[in-house]
Amino acid sequence: YFASSQDGLNWDDLNNNKPVLTSTLGEKGVRDPFIIRSPEGDKFYLIATDLKINGGNGWTAAQEDGSQALMVWESTDLVNWSDQRMVEVSADIDAGCTWAPEATYDPTTGEYVVYWASKVASDGYAKQRLYYAKTRDFYTFTEPQVFIDTQQSSIDTTIIYEDGMYYRYTKNEGGSMNEFGAPSKTIYAQKSDRLLGG
Repeated sequence: YFASSQDGLNWDDLNNNKPVLTSTLGEKGVRDPFIIRSPEGDKFYLIATDLKINGGNGWTAAQEDGSQALMVWESTDLVNWSDQRMVEVSADIDAGCTWAPEATYDPTTGEYVVYWASKVASDGYAKQRLYYAKTRDFYTFTEPQVFIDTQQSSIDTTIIYEDGMYYRYTKNEGGSMNEFGAPSKTIYAQKSDRLLGG
């Protein structure tokens, strides 16, 4: 479902409050949609989680035996959309899930850095980590690499670029206290002058 706003607070339903995009691939459910505009300004990419909980096998199965793919649509005007495609990105890490993808364009390499949260088999699906892969076209992706790995689960990262700095915000998801001495279910902020920098 799409909506539009002039101020980010008050929203109007679009398409008579009917779905604009319906998943017909994978688990036939989508969550966590994220839209990024190409640096040239002529195309939009919508990426989303392949996940259906309602009528599915529940949260544990979704985290440990869920989809290793992202759902992708393209548009030039945010009205007309391409056919849906399913792109596997996290099989190489034996992921149990591929959740809440977002992307940031890296002008130093001309690539999009796409990042998402996954639990992996190698540690018995103990916690969510953030992984990333790079792409130029949202068809082919590099092998995934660890992006954020803290003592507890981390999910739902977003990145904003402003005045030469990248600001990365991530949700801490587990335990009673995190390594920063803050209670769980908090958001921590980091900054770097490089998208994949320290």
